[in-house]
Amino acid sequence: MKATARWQDGLNLIIGAWLFVSPWIYGITSNAGAAWDYWIVGGLIFLIAIWAMIAPRVTGDEWANIVLGAWMFVSPWVFGFALVAGAAWNAWILGAAVVILALWALPAAARALEDQHAH
Repeated sequence: MKATARWQDGLNLIIGAWLFVSPWIYGITSNAGAAWDYWIVGGLIFLIAIWAMIAPRVTGDEWANIVLGAWMFVSPWVFGFALVAGAAWNAWILGAAVVILALWALPAAARALEDQHAH
């Protein structure tokens, strides 16, 4: 069986790109910690999604996205922008979405990995 990219990875690609541009959209570039958090985490989610599309038989990318999504969820409190409603809700909703999408894709990635080892 040939492994193919999962639709969850495509959504994470979009989420990663959106997170990367969010500091400019929400006007939080003056909060260096928050801005860099968005740029780094968004960029990593974007790159991991590309990797997941190239190598769909790998489960490590989904685990990395679980960690990154959870981090994004708590980052408004860590970097002090929880009172900036748009930026905070963006982090909470998209952080949770990344975790949910990664958990959803994990069984498919594990099956693809098992199929690879079975052949």
